[in-house]
Amino acid sequence: HDRDIPLAPFIKGPKFGLGLYARLPVPAFFLEIGYGLLCWSIYGGSWLLLATIILFNLANLSMFFKTISGIERIMANKPRLITSVIFLQIVITLILVGVLS
Repeated sequence: HDRDIPLAPFIKGPKFGLGLYARLPVPAFFLEIGYGLLCWSIYGGSWLLLATIILFNLANLSMFFKTISGIERIMANKPRLITSVIFLQIVITLILVGVLS
């Protein structure tokens, strides 16, 4: 994540995050998908859960690779839309992981 995560609300600093998305997007993508695969392996998830992990990560490819055009161009300069889309992705992912676990 970018270095914009505050320690608590209304505190200006320090802010946390590795900054991988901005500095090293390709390794960040592989770190995310690798973490999902590691968790799936450790907890013995189903094949359907594995497919969900892989597909949801692949759906975000355009967020990591500038050469891949995706939904970001529609969301440019629309912070509420970006926040809403990411929120929906998180909720849907949590529900699917919970159901498929």
